[in-house]
Amino acid sequence: MRHEVPQFIDIEDKVFGPLTFLQGLYLIGGFFGAFSVYYITGMLWNSAPFFLKASFGIPILALGIALAFVEINKRKFIKYIEAWFYFLISPKKYIWQKQENKEKREVNLDDDFILPGESNNTSYTIQNNDYKTKNKRSRLKSLAHDLDMDIE
Repeated sequence: MRHEVPQFIDIEDKVFGPLTFLQGLYLIGGFFGAFSVYYITGMLWNSAPFFLKASFGIPILALGIALAFVEINKRKFIKYIEAWFYFLISPKKYIWQKQENKEKREVNLDDDFILPGESNNTSYTIQNNDYKTKNKRSRLKSLAHDLDMDIE
């Protein structure tokens, strides 16, 4: 029995005409916030001109429109506001603490290294965290040689 596999599952559903649910909420919230600020400003200052009352609501309306439609590098504008908020509240003082130097492990590409627990018939000795074998030909060189032989 054949079943259709859903595709385009990362696309949001359109609820308010051409707008998604979140876009509709952002626009409704922006318009409601701008109207509320306009109305409250009108109640506080009865004789204030229209452009003064509207100038307080325009940033809220612009924020609602930006949240609904603006995408920067295919990321929603709300993600940038979230990152900005976390940047503001996170500590910005980084203190460097010197750590002890661990022994440096020198790697010789001619040697064959075996990790602990790996089964191999060749014996190895552990000296200063270097895993060496008696085998002088590395696995990578042997694999490259085998591949070269198969191609020709």
